[in-house]
Amino acid sequence: MKSSIAWAVIGLLHALPAIATDYEHCPEGQRVTLSPGYTVEYRRGRFREGDVHESVNSQAECIQICQDTGRPVCSFHGPTRKCIVGTECGKDIDRDGVCYMFRVHEIDEKDDPFTPPRPPPGSVGEDPVKELERLECLNREATCQAESSLRQAQNTACLQRESTIQAANAACEAQEASLLNDNTLCAIEKTKAQSDNTICQSQKSSLETDITTCATEKTKAQSDHTVCEISLKQCQANVATSTSSLHSSRVPPADCARKGWGQGYYRVDSGLPLHECRRRCQSEARCVAYSDDVFGINYNCYLYDKPLASITMTEYPYWATYAKSCN
Repeated sequence: MKSSIAWAVIGLLHALPAIATDYEHCPEGQRVTLSPGYTVEYRRGRFREGDVHESVNSQAECIQICQDTGRPVCSFHGPTRKCIVGTECGKDIDRDGVCYMFRVHEIDEKDDPFTPPRPPPGSVGEDPVKELERLECLNREATCQAESSLRQAQNTACLQRESTIQAANAACEAQEASLLNDNTLCAIEKTKAQSDNTICQSQKSSLETDITTCATEKTKAQSDHTVCEISLKQCQANVATSTSSLHSSRVPPADCARKGWGQGYYRVDSGLPLHECRRRCQSEARCVAYSDDVFGINYNCYLYDKPLASITMTEYPYWATYAKSCN
């Protein structure tokens, strides 16, 4: 329904000579009702700031754009085919060759119970056009004030967002400083760890050298031990052979000496070798026999006051008991 009315209005505008694109067909102060409830009035030589539409072919198209956008004022310039749809707070500017068109609301005073009394002759309210302009100006002022309040609220919100962003930036800078400090500490610890690792590697190399040296010394010690064992066995064999020969050469005949250690001694003198033990027995009248190590190693001298044949003997390696009478 609305689209059909719009097309009808466009057809009507094309049919009306007063709405032609020629400037001389923009009569000053003339009103034209394009559709029920939509009337425009012409003014010459001015336009209101607003949105510019290019390639508009006629005043009719310009008025239709104004009606479709719900704006009360539009201006048309035929030579450049531009239609300017004025904004609520747009400024009216003088310009030759421009047709200024604004919507007016016509009310039949007979049908309006709230019609105010006519103003005194000569007052501004006597001219309906000026009165309408005054009302539109008041409306624009109210709209501008509302938009100003909105902008102030938006500015306040913007300042709050800016403050929040600044606080966030400050927090980011603090975190960045903390991270830089952490990185510095990390670099110091890394350097210390590298130094410790170098020391550890040096100690490891030294220990490996010590282990190698120890293994070499162990091998040498084992070799020396083997040689020592061989020498010891040879020495033991030689000692056994020598001992057997010496023992057989030192043991006197059975009537002068007996193998082993005799019981029933009357005294033992420690620290005397065999020849001293013999001399000790010879110097005492009580001593009849004596006993000592045939090699003179233990230096224990046992003295007996009984004949050799009556002494009870106990077998003991490399030990013998001698009769004093045999010297």
